[in-house]
This record gives sequence, structure tokens and C-alpha cells, in this order.
Amino acid sequence: MKICKSNSGLLAVIIAIVVAISVQAQPNSTNFNFKVEITGQGQDIILIPGLSSPGEVWDSTVEKLSDNYRCHVVSLPGFAGTDPIDFEGPFVQKMGDQIAEYIKANKLKKPVIMGHSLGGFLSLYIGINYPDLPSKLVSVDGVPFLAAMQNPAMTAEVAKPMAENMKAQMMNVKGDARKQMQQQIIATMVTDPEMQKIAVNWGLESDQETVAQAMYDLYTTDLRSQLEAVKVPTLVLGAWKAYENYGATKEMAENMYNQQYKSLDDVTILLSESGKHFLMWDDPALLLSSFQSFMNP
Repeated sequence: MKICKSNSGLLAVIIAIVVAISVQAQPNSTNFNFKVEITGQGQDIILIPGLSSPGEVWDSTVEKLSDNYRCHVVSLPGFAGTDPIDFEGPFVQKMGDQIAEYIKANKLKKPVIMGHSLGGFLSLYIGINYPDLPSKLVSVDGVPFLAAMQNPAMTAEVAKPMAENMKAQMMNVKGDARKQMQQQIIATMVTDPEMQKIAVNWGLESDQETVAQAMYDLYTTDLRSQLEAVKVPTLVLGAWKAYENYGATKEMAENMYNQQYKSLDDVTILLSESGKHFLMWDDPALLLSSFQSFMNP
């Protein structure tokens, strides 16, 4: 195509503007230790997976949300085959700080932060330490202090010896024993046998040191008293059905969740009637309907 000299300067300006807009439209995740995949359009929502899970654990959720939300799906390092990173000290808090920096670096305006399990803990961590960043928080079967789900009187200091022992065991289990352990754990978290296989493989593909450190962090970090710093509405979805055979009841689970979140004023807690820990798979109807009600009260 022939371009007149008089128009070439204008064309260069137009191309520069288009390129600039394209660059701005793709949030930068290259300076962070996690990966981000972006789908959809609308209000920004950050989706954080749980322990040993990649971002694709949210695939069915994103499929439903992407018409109205721009979904930033995080995959944390060391989980489900992603490359681990060198780190010293707490891994989980490091990821929370980096996700907050991702939001700030890309000038995301008041995103919703939704996390599953460990990701739910991270959503609370960000809400506490960066209270002006999010518009709302969603914790899918995540709590501010995991050790207290076994014993409400537990403190982070008392939990340390137990957590250190657990970390050492997780680091040392190998081969068939590791696979059997994964299968036993996942059976209490996922109902569908085919989905269980997926979650088991994710666990086996995860870096043991990263997973062990993340579990240690969750067992020795108590955010309960800090929840007062959260400024935004929070939705908590919980699961209890897997423990019914061990004597657990829905009422007992509700009491445990209420105790965990008693310092948080604006919180809605809903428990699944039948779903296990991976509620995006086990009870997607509850997750999606409660999310829509939460976003559009």
C-alpha cells in the first residue's frame, strides 16, 4: 500500500497509540514469581488456587464468570508442575505480598479477590495488610488460622512443634507412600473419582518443599485477631460433609467458622450441604449463586 508522506507521520502516531493501548490492556505479571492467565471482561477478579493446585482448578468457575468479570487466574510457583522458587522464611506471606503488588503495578481498580483454601487465607491476608486494594473478598473453604479448626484454643506458638513435625514428614514421604497419602487426603476433599485423580496428580507434581513450607505457614500464622483491619464485605463458603462419618455436624462446623471469623464485622458465612473441600467442583451451584448474590445484593 502506498502511503503519502503527509500522512506517514499521522500513521506512525496512530500505530504508537494502538501499541500503547495493547500493552496497557495486558497486565504485567513478568516481575512476579507466579503466573497469571486473564480471561473475560468487566470488573477485575483475582482467583487464587489452594495448596498444590494450579490456576486451572478455577476453569469451570471462570467459564461462568468471564462474561461479566475479567478473571486474573493465578498459578503459584511450585504447585502442580510449575517451577518452584528459592525462598527463605514464609512462602505464603511472600505470595500474598506479591499478589498485592501485582494489583498495584497493573492499577487494577478495586478487584474482587477470591481464593480457595490457601488462596482463601491469602485473600484475607491481602484484605488485612492492603485494606484499600480490594472491593470484596471471597474465601472458599479457607480460614484465618488452620490449626484452630482442630482445636479452637490453639495458638500459633503452641502449633509450631506440631507444624515442624508435619513439615518434616511431608518432606520425607516418597514414592508409593506419597501417592497413597495423596489419594487418602484427596478422597476427603473431592467427591467425583475422576476429579480426585486430577487433584492427586497435581499433588504428586508439586514441589514437596514448597508444599511443606506452605502448610507450615498456614499452621503457624494466626490472622483471626487481625480481621478487624479488613474494610470490605467478605463471603466465606465452607464444607463439612466429608467429616460426617467422624461425628461432625453442620452445626458444629458453623460454630467453628463463626469462631474463626468473629472479629470480622461484614462477613457472610454459608456452608455447603453436600460438597467437600473443592467446592468449585463439588458444589458449583452454591459457589456461583452465593457469589452472584454477594456481588449484587
